[in-house]
Amino acid sequence: PLKIPQPQPKLQQAVKKQIVTNVKQMPCQHSMCTQCSAMPDFEVKLIDKPIIFLSSEIYLKYNGFCSMLQNFQIVLLSSVLNTVEQLSKPISKSALSSASLLFFDQSNHQTRVNPYSEHAAIQLCQQFYEMHSGKKPFTLLSDPLQKETFDYLGDYLDIDFEQYQKFQQLESDHVFPPFLTNIQSLINQQLVLPGKFKAFSKARSGIVFTQLGIVKIGNWRAANRALDGDEVFVRVFVNEPGENFSEQDLFQGSYAGFQLEKEAFGCVVFIQKRSKTLFCGTLKQNFSFSLKENNLQIEHDLNQRIFSSVFSSFSVLVPNFIIKSSTNLQYLIGKRIQVELLDWSHTQFLGQVVFKKDFGYVGDRDAEAAVIFHEREVDFSSLEIKPLLDELPLQIIDDSRQKRENFTDCCVCSVDPPGCRDIDDALHCRKVNSVIYQKNWQAQIKEADHREKGNLNQKLQENTDLWEVGVHIADVTHYVKENSKIDQEAAKRGNSVYLADRRIDMLPKMLTENVCSLVSDGERFCFSVVYLVDSQFNVQSERFCKTVIHNRANLTYEEAYKLILDENSEIREQNQQLKNELAFSLRQLFKFGKILRQRRFDNGSLTLESAELDFELDDAKNPVQVKQHAQIPTMSTVEEFMLLANVSAAKFTYKNFQQSAVLRKHPAPTQQIFDDLKKKLEFYNVELDTSSSKTIKESMNNSEFKPLLQILLTRCMQLAKYVSAGSCPEEEYYHYGLALPFYTHFTSPIRRYADDLVHRLIAHAISFESVSSRMLQNEYVQQLCQYLNNKKEEADRAGRDCDRTFGALFVLRKQLADQKQQISCEAEVTNISRRVVVFIRDFGLDCEVQAEEIDDSKMFFFWQKRKIQIFEKIRVKVGFDFENPWSFAVKAEVE
Repeated sequence: PLKIPQPQPKLQQAVKKQIVTNVKQMPCQHSMCTQCSAMPDFEVKLIDKPIIFLSSEIYLKYNGFCSMLQNFQIVLLSSVLNTVEQLSKPISKSALSSASLLFFDQSNHQTRVNPYSEHAAIQLCQQFYEMHSGKKPFTLLSDPLQKETFDYLGDYLDIDFEQYQKFQQLESDHVFPPFLTNIQSLINQQLVLPGKFKAFSKARSGIVFTQLGIVKIGNWRAANRALDGDEVFVRVFVNEPGENFSEQDLFQGSYAGFQLEKEAFGCVVFIQKRSKTLFCGTLKQNFSFSLKENNLQIEHDLNQRIFSSVFSSFSVLVPNFIIKSSTNLQYLIGKRIQVELLDWSHTQFLGQVVFKKDFGYVGDRDAEAAVIFHEREVDFSSLEIKPLLDELPLQIIDDSRQKRENFTDCCVCSVDPPGCRDIDDALHCRKVNSVIYQKNWQAQIKEADHREKGNLNQKLQENTDLWEVGVHIADVTHYVKENSKIDQEAAKRGNSVYLADRRIDMLPKMLTENVCSLVSDGERFCFSVVYLVDSQFNVQSERFCKTVIHNRANLTYEEAYKLILDENSEIREQNQQLKNELAFSLRQLFKFGKILRQRRFDNGSLTLESAELDFELDDAKNPVQVKQHAQIPTMSTVEEFMLLANVSAAKFTYKNFQQSAVLRKHPAPTQQIFDDLKKKLEFYNVELDTSSSKTIKESMNNSEFKPLLQILLTRCMQLAKYVSAGSCPEEEYYHYGLALPFYTHFTSPIRRYADDLVHRLIAHAISFESVSSRMLQNEYVQQLCQYLNNKKEEADRAGRDCDRTFGALFVLRKQLADQKQQISCEAEVTNISRRVVVFIRDFGLDCEVQAEEIDDSKMFFFWQKRKIQIFEKIRVKVGFDFENPWSFAVKAEVE
């Protein structure tokens, strides 16, 4: 064994706390032992492979070295673990995860030490295992990072001391400022502020949200090892610190009386809590792709010996890390893996990670999906488990049918994308005659007349041009009761997640595709909002009601549009009368949809656009074609009625629950966020009036760059969020993008949990079914809303990640099939600064392109003696980035 240092004071105190109880004979659990094999507790956990014991000092001071011991079986002594746990619980967890066996040495009469000494305990255990396995175990008691350690462990390390020294090339003294101690004292002195760090590219810069405002983190040293979402303490500077600021600068003055206004800069001086320590990505080692029988394969040099590598994270917000191991890492080349960040001291440029999980090869759809789900914290575990299945209803139509309004005689239909199985919504529209009016509306309107001393009933009876429009939404909460196991699981997931090749449901498939889905195979229960309107869609009356419907046809957008145009439709039913009824209803809905859309635009609603893509997949679900999301006119029709129902739900819930109504607000963007876009448009003498959503729309309509502006303006918008009505004043409920004072989500309860909350509140208000008292409490509902906001944002990001991955997969497979020939595309120049960025609409991607010279105005650049301006349309060649295959990305160059 190596020399034994004197224990540190804290370590001595921890060692003294060892407690010995229940001393008995313990089995060694070694496969080579004949003495213990007959014992009842014997279970093979150690094989014929070198054993090593580590001291608490090794774990506490050199924990990263454990990752180099993969050719050993680490036997962790419980007495050592107790010492480590008292000083560092995170390290104790890491020690447990790296151990082959936890051996309760002080409970075994053959290895018990009294009085306790860690050195003596390790020596006794070494002798014990030598006797039971026939081979003498190794021990490491002190500083392992010296040549004698490598000589002692010999060939089992697969690495010599000189190689290990090369690993340390990235390390030096004070790469980053050391974290400050005594934080509370610094807070009291007004030297530091607590906040949350939001990282920009590779965490090289970012911002910290504090109680006084936003603090900008301008460079990698100021970020000081903080990662996106970390809870940090930040030192505020009046002027931006450069990369070479000194530690003394951290103590110059304070922020007392200082208000964070336009420009406030800072440096992270302490990380209170990491948002996460597990990251997905790929080793930055070269490999290549090939196609064999339409299957993507990875190829690399199998004779490589790699013991250290840079790890490239899947997320663009996470920096590179370094992974070190005593085991050859070549088996991880070309794979999507998960690592855990163990250590990142101020002397290291890169944090040190250890391997945790292998997802599969880069480009494999399942591996890529697993990475996306882990990165975006999407629960993709099966819902088909007994506790949930036991709660599924035995029948779709139950006794509550008698309490519901019956719309089974209406020509109800649903209109969705092809292949849709989780059908949330359906519509009907019919002319109102005297029978329908008396049955469905007269009593309600008479009551309103009596209450408001009006004469609407008389006027409507004289009106011969009235229509009834029903928006019928799947009644999910009838089957998913509040706080049931299914409800708890749905609340945890927050929403369904849609990727190009799969769907991760919020609810069990029996509910999403059968019981709740409004398929046209029989009656279904709905939660409906029904409107009485005139020919110009002026709403005369409306009501929420629980209903029973029979969907006559599940139509695609294209099929519905063909019926409207009186073209041949390939809908499943061949009944001509049904086709006529469907066409009549859809044509009137189409007309009303246009009226609603025009009103919305006249009111200032924006047409925002994201770069949505449609992927055509082959039988193996690989992309064979990619195209922009098609716009069929009936999409707008359905959208308008969903918006209408959501607005009605928002007004109704707020009227009845002014503290706990679930609303969706969309704050106006700050004017500063438009500055860069305005400057670019001024280059073309185009003025963008951003004083309101209405003026933005008018400016955009008059611009030749309207299609591109719709996307760029979308990027300027803040995110819409769910809020409980009691959590903010009424003026903050406003939805900027839709130009509406009230908005919520009601129309997608199969795939969004927020809609289920709204359903429950409305059912309570119409006295159909009560909710729990907590659903009427602002604090509880607001907490739910904040959680659902996070889940929805992560689901949206997962969708974008998938589009980016499938776009790269499509380009890669196409190039491999076409001898790596690049694809020619149209692109639009969106940014010229230190780099040039173009937007490639065909792939929904932003890509950097090279420039020979960039003008100081940042309004044009030069390529091959050609002047190219901002917003100009150009041709680019798109190809897979074969030089950096681990990035699994597309790159572009100007033609």
